[in-house]
Amino acid sequence: MGKGKPRFPFSLYQMVDSGSNEIGWSSDGASFWVNNPEGLASRVIPNFFDHASYPSFTRSLNAHGFLKLTPRRGPTTSSIAASPSSSARLAGSTLTGTARRR
Repeated sequence: MGKGKPRFPFSLYQMVDSGSNEIGWSSDGASFWVNNPEGLASRVIPNFFDHASYPSFTRSLNAHGFLKLTPRRGPTTSSIAASPSSSARLAGSTLTGTARRR
């Protein structure tokens, strides 16, 4: 990864956008959901990060200003939605350069 582009936010965007059944975008694209934390850790996280730990993933989310939202009822009732703070917004097809670790 080149200088200037934070690794975690970039990899996070790629992971959410990968089409996995374990993680995906909300319908408005302003947040994302996790349907199966165990499956995410064992099958998806290792493809984008150097670990397979869901707790480590959530610590990184917290460190980058992401907040846990109340899950919505629907087809994925066990989902955990996360939304970036205003300083760490996901925008369009790229991450803004303002997503920095605290």
